[in-house]
Amino acid sequence: MVGDKRIQTRILPDYKLFKSEPQNDKYLIKELWDVFDQADIIIAHHGDGFDIKKSNARFVFHNLQPPSPYKSIDTLKIARKYF
Repeated sequence: MVGDKRIQTRILPDYKLFKSEPQNDKYLIKELWDVFDQADIIIAHHGDGFDIKKSNARFVFHNLQPPSPYKSIDTLKIARKYF
């Protein structure tokens, strides 16, 4: 959120099932889905070509509905356009 000074970082070992099922990303993906669902804009470097596609694939895998509509800003596309 704009103006939110908290920085949260999470990795797979931070989630419940990691010790018993290290490949299970269900809780991480649910949290990522919540971020996408609340976002008006997603900014990522190569986001359109990789991150957003991979995220959407994991949402489908875990039977999550598509998040609310958002705009994306891909900084790689912007860099390539001008440099």
